[in-house]
Amino acid sequence: MAEEKLLIKNGYVVDGSGEAGREADLLVEAREIIEIAPGLSKKCDEAKVIDASGLVVAPGFIDIHSHSDLSLLEDGRGLSKSYQGVTTEVVGNCSLGPAPVTEENRQEVKNTFSYLAAEVDWDWTDYEQYLQRLQGSDVALNLCPLAGYGNIRAAVNGFQRGELPPEQLSKARELLDEVMRLGARGLSVGLVYIPCCYAELQELVLMARVLKSHDGLFAAHLRNEGHKLLEALDEIITVMRASGVRTEISHLKAAGKPNWGLAREAAEKIYELRDQGWELGFDLYPYLVGSTYLSALLPRWAREKGREGLTEILSDSDLRSKIKQALDRGSDDWPGYPGPGALRPEGIKIGSVASSNNQNLVGRSVTEIAEQRGAAPWDCFLDLLLEEQGQIIGLYEYMDEADVEYLYSTPAAAVGSDGLAIPPEGHWLKTRPHPRYYGTFPRFLRRYVREKKLMTLEEAVRRITSIPADRLGLKNRGRLQPGLRADVVIFDPQAITDQATYDDPHRLSRGIEYLFVNGEAIIYNGSSSKKFPGQLLLK
Repeated sequence: MAEEKLLIKNGYVVDGSGEAGREADLLVEAREIIEIAPGLSKKCDEAKVIDASGLVVAPGFIDIHSHSDLSLLEDGRGLSKSYQGVTTEVVGNCSLGPAPVTEENRQEVKNTFSYLAAEVDWDWTDYEQYLQRLQGSDVALNLCPLAGYGNIRAAVNGFQRGELPPEQLSKARELLDEVMRLGARGLSVGLVYIPCCYAELQELVLMARVLKSHDGLFAAHLRNEGHKLLEALDEIITVMRASGVRTEISHLKAAGKPNWGLAREAAEKIYELRDQGWELGFDLYPYLVGSTYLSALLPRWAREKGREGLTEILSDSDLRSKIKQALDRGSDDWPGYPGPGALRPEGIKIGSVASSNNQNLVGRSVTEIAEQRGAAPWDCFLDLLLEEQGQIIGLYEYMDEADVEYLYSTPAAAVGSDGLAIPPEGHWLKTRPHPRYYGTFPRFLRRYVREKKLMTLEEAVRRITSIPADRLGLKNRGRLQPGLRADVVIFDPQAITDQATYDDPHRLSRGIEYLFVNGEAIIYNGSSSKKFPGQLLLK
């Protein structure tokens, strides 16, 4: 279909610019948009025709913050995302990625970055080999890669704590330069995850200066998203000022009820800098629950020796006692601690486990499991980590709806799922992932646009198309204009909705009638076409 003419007629065209939509026809040929105007059917007799009457025609949605680095290699259909209208996945976020790896640290990287979980052989070592694997795979969605600093740091210095020695720092900068020359769109840091969390300010500045020389995007998961949110934001602002790098704050939030309201203060600071001309943006997902490794809630000292070290620590009664105290009050070696009262075992649910023994616990809260076992909640929490050797994902209730609404009401807020593109079948059904995997973009359009009316449909489409495209330097995506690539979504504005819930997350969203990637349909008349036209969008 990509090589023949395609005419989408009678649709309400929302072009991604934020300007008012209009009734028009859209002509596609050879993967590109050729013309947008009323009445094109009169001169396109030979084209394949889709009647989009009553439907919105928009650029394909760009997920600026995803973790589909491996899942699309396992199943290239990307169903949980394509049924949301997503045509491009930005991978390599939060410093987590599959490359580069060394033979020595391959298994430790796989263990540490298990959030990317997929049943894929890591048959690469350097970043170029990983890109070649992506290019040689059947994938329905476009992939836009960032370099993960966790991989780079691990490649030059393993998972050792502390600042990088000069020789290793020089190698890290050279490696980033190499990865950027290969076409990465930017660099991500996850300053709560080992080993990236060991990078202090000057190291971040020096890496950002390499990034600036390639005009890449600096995507930052802040060092603290709780009571020290503003201090953590200041750290990244300092990096931005010292390097001049374009910057994105990933999944901006204030975690934990005692910290609600801080996200608004953070946004106000961001807008002050934007008014001064700094290229500083942020994204967030439209949910009040977060998700990551359960071990990420532990003090840094308890995580720094990997899976084996964690097992030893959790088997030591004195160290367990020290961890429980830190969960309640923090510790000197835990800059990511969200503050007293922010972590509640009753607000932590199990999303997935590695073993078959605990599959019956998936979807249940730590408090529920503790009551069943007759254990104290934090003891139960640590027991679960020990039993699963750290390979366990949690969902955490800790955001405020008023914060989310405020952030979305501001003009620079983009939307990112922080989730994976997966199919609702196979081994994935043993997990209970965050519903954002399946519902982020339809939920945003339903809840915050159609129901709460925080913005117009045109402005909402801009947040999920041209804004992320501009931040990533995707010059031929994110808008409907002649000459640009035909990544196009056609959806029912009244019917588009998320169906995934926390109790039943493996449910595809509704309302996406057609989805085209590079001019080829991957959803046609509401059904997956099982086509794989996705491309690797290198810089």
